[in-house]
Amino acid sequence: MPERAPIRIAELGDVKTITALAKRVFQPAGGRASLPLKAAREALKDANPELDLEKPGRLPAGTVIAVPEVTGAEPAAKVTRAVAKVRVEPLREARPELKQAAKRLEERASAVGKAASETRRQTLSKGTLRKVADAVGSKQAGSMLDRLQKSAEAEGKEADAAARAQAEAVEQLEDDVEQLVEFLEG
Repeated sequence: MPERAPIRIAELGDVKTITALAKRVFQPAGGRASLPLKAAREALKDANPELDLEKPGRLPAGTVIAVPEVTGAEPAAKVTRAVAKVRVEPLREARPELKQAAKRLEERASAVGKAASETRRQTLSKGTLRKVADAVGSKQAGSMLDRLQKSAEAEGKEADAAARAQAEAVEQLEDDVEQLVEFLEG
């Protein structure tokens, strides 16, 4: 496996602003008198897009952040170097199992969707409902059955949407694993 560049990390600490955070994790480099704060702030936000670093005081204590390279700055003493030594083999081995699980989930979702569609079709067809309403001879019964049909149709659409969402989520998971393997292989 190719050697990956060390990742620099730091704990967020007790800072309230991104400027204070930049001053905490960087110090001026190369004999500079001051820290390039604007570049440091932007680099921190770019390296940690999942965190709201505009208001770091709202993040939990102990949050770990990535500390990127910034021209004119170097990491402060509070920054740790962590070499990412991740083994890719377990992820490669998990891919076939993930694909099998995805296929089983897709088959199950499809079977559930088909069963729900067939049940709706058989029990709530307009002809059947109308025959029941006519047999009862009541407009109120007809109205109730119409509402029942609309409700069943809406539930069926929700079940279909849920099955599609599950299939899309599994597909996204497969894509994410592939991208992670590619990233770790460098």
